[in-house]
Amino acid sequence: MSDQPPTEDEHEPSFLPRCPRCDTPVTRVTSRGPMEHICSPCGCEVGSPDLS
Repeated sequence: MSDQPPTEDEHEPSFLPRCPRCDTPVTRVTSRGPMEHICSPCGCEVGSPDLS
């Protein structure tokens, strides 16, 4: 690991929505039903009201 601060290219993209449970950037949401959704890549299960 380097003691240097991250460069601009190494920062997480700020345009991705955040998981309402763990605050991880979400790249995809998979629906299992009308009220059950899985955020990726974190794997958190969220309900429809949490996705607003």
